[in-house]
Amino acid sequence: MKRLIAAALFLVVSVGRVFASDVTYQGEFINGSFSSNTSYILDVPANNIDYLSMQAVTTSTDVYSATTFTDGRKAVGTITVSDIYVAGTTVTVNGQRYVEGIDWTKQDTTSGTALSLYNAISSSYTARATGSITVYSTYGVANSTLTVLGKKYVEGIAWNVGASSTTTAQNIYAALAADLVGTAKVSLSGTTINLTYAQYTAIGNQTISSTVDSSTITVSGMSGGRQQTLTRDVAFSPYYGATATGSLTVLTTYSLSLSSFVVYGTTFIENRDWYVQDTSTGTAQSIYSILASSFTGVLTAARTDNAVSLTYGIRTPTANVSMTSYVSSITVTGMSGGQYPIISATSTVVGAGGNYTLASSTSLIIASGMTGGASASVNYNDHSISGTARYNTGLPLLYAKSAGTDIGGLTSGVTYYAIPYTSTAFRIATSKTNATDGKFVNIVGTTTANQGLGTYTLTPILFTGSAGLIWQYSNDGTNYTAMSVSSVTATSVTADNTSAFWDFSMFNFRYLKASIVAPTWGAFKVIVTGIGKKVAP
Repeated sequence: MKRLIAAALFLVVSVGRVFASDVTYQGEFINGSFSSNTSYILDVPANNIDYLSMQAVTTSTDVYSATTFTDGRKAVGTITVSDIYVAGTTVTVNGQRYVEGIDWTKQDTTSGTALSLYNAISSSYTARATGSITVYSTYGVANSTLTVLGKKYVEGIAWNVGASSTTTAQNIYAALAADLVGTAKVSLSGTTINLTYAQYTAIGNQTISSTVDSSTITVSGMSGGRQQTLTRDVAFSPYYGATATGSLTVLTTYSLSLSSFVVYGTTFIENRDWYVQDTSTGTAQSIYSILASSFTGVLTAARTDNAVSLTYGIRTPTANVSMTSYVSSITVTGMSGGQYPIISATSTVVGAGGNYTLASSTSLIIASGMTGGASASVNYNDHSISGTARYNTGLPLLYAKSAGTDIGGLTSGVTYYAIPYTSTAFRIATSKTNATDGKFVNIVGTTTANQGLGTYTLTPILFTGSAGLIWQYSNDGTNYTAMSVSSVTATSVTADNTSAFWDFSMFNFRYLKASIVAPTWGAFKVIVTGIGKKVAP
């Protein structure tokens, strides 16, 4: 990159005489980083200048730092059911209360209780709007028009009168069912067509009308829909934890007299609880029978040939129990792998606004807050991207997606061009010309399901080609001529403190123009300062 600093002071000397002079112009003429050709013009007489000098300095800068940004994060949290004795418990999710015995019920297992609570929370999208169309007669309905969700269905075009009111209803139903997929659900019951808006929302409240006499076709509107009660749209997915399992394997039927083994603290003795049979499979069947009848609802036993497998009915670490046998002919493995059931919650709200509190009125249900939400670096309203880098107009930026889904309007692997916007944000264009003209890309959000999962990078493309500064003069402001003075040329971004000085002496032209020649890629940074003096007579 390049930077220009400057300052130049001089005395005007002419053939043995020193003229007194006053400084009438002093300061920065150019200060910027350039990716597109541009020019700066100085009106010399307007600044009361007789003698003029300029100095330019170029240096490498940090203009090429990349910008990494995200489309935000969703807040997450968990609710854990650690016991089934939770009668009357109230769980609060973002201000919405769910009461045991009213909204959900405790079950015989913690996993069942977790599922009941999950169903209550996930069904907080309230009622759908419903309506119906009833056909009473097939007479007098020619050319009748039905209007459903704003669309007209005309008899003879969209549907036909049948030989009976039931057939007519079927014809109307077929037209609606084929057309309302994904918008409204249609069901047929005799001569009545029931409509249910597909979304749980008050938007489903729609007027349904008929142009035929009401005694022939009765139409009721779609009503009853209402907005969801949760302040934030939260999606809950149940995780029941793991079920502990174990097994007993009968290897032989000999030398098992008065053998015993222990399952979940209960001892089972041969010739009292189970019996040796002629085959190991038969012995396993005898063992299976006593286990299956002893642990109903808590321990589940299954048998395959000579092996009896055990599964603890509650998915919780308390099911991880040891099992022992007092004979080597029966192999017993302990029950392990159990985990507490968990309901995991993920907010569909991207950003810090998705962080909120989960609470429970009992220690038997552990509710943690929804945390981790972060706002997006992309502003979908003004189509800008937040970043600390100060990109100049037209700087080429290579866009890459490292995670998630591409942001709408952008394609990974494509080069875009910077447009400075605010001190903390910039926009991008599809070409240098568009960047210069301020025509930016309309950035739109990813889908709700994918938003909050993306990470992206805009990397400035390095300096390629050559860049420079050329001096020209003119008296009419239209036709410019190159001056026979040296120019500044840069072929890389590592030319630190390269400087040039021009003493234009007595400047006898109206305009002085500095033309910036931008590199093929990257940016050329330059600062030009000047001093102009007026000679006293």
